[in-house]
Amino acid sequence: MGAGEPHPHPHARAGHRETTLSVSLEGGKLVVHRRPDWTSTLSPEYADAFDSPHLGLIRFHRTSSGPVTELSVRQPRVYDMRFRRNGEVKSPQARSR
Repeated sequence: MGAGEPHPHPHARAGHRETTLSVSLEGGKLVVHRRPDWTSTLSPEYADAFDSPHLGLIRFHRTSSGPVTELSVRQPRVYDMRFRRNGEVKSPQARSR
C-alpha cells in the first residue's frame, strides 16, 4: 500500500460475529473504527500489514489483480479472524463531493 492511495477497505464484516470495522486514511495514517466510538491508529509493519495497539496485527488480503477483499486480525488467542470487505473503495475526492 503506497502513500496517497485511497483507504483499502471502507467496511469489513466478520461474518456472523456482528462486528463491523471501518478503515480510513486520516492525516496520512490508517485508522480503524468500530461502533459506537472506538478508534485505533495503525502502524505499518510490512507490506499490507499493520499493528494496532488494541486489535493486534491487521493484514489486508488482495486478489491477484490488486484490490483488497478482506482483512484479518491476529492476536495471541486469535490466529486469523477474517473480515470480508463490504462496499466499494472510494477515493478521498469522491467522498468529499
